[in-house]
Amino acid sequence: MQTLRAMTVIQVSDLERSVAFYTLLGFATLGVWGDPPGVANIQRGGVTLLLQLADEVHTADGRWSAYIYTDDVDAMYANLTAAGVTLDG
Repeated sequence: MQTLRAMTVIQVSDLERSVAFYTLLGFATLGVWGDPPGVANIQRGGVTLLLQLADEVHTADGRWSAYIYTDDVDAMYANLTAAGVTLDG
């Protein structure tokens, strides 16, 4: 038996806006479910995230984290800024 991958679930307050943001980050939308839509599955390379609509977003410390690793951070930075993403830090 092998562990093949993991998927992080991120609660969002606006699913459509969140999907648009992650699309800007280079993620493809694999599916959106619910009526009205409440869940979206997005993917970029080997990274899959599930965006889940929540009336109230609860976290332990007020923030969500998803760590995504790349082999070329400079190229990733150039790709994201070229797409219009503003990065802090």
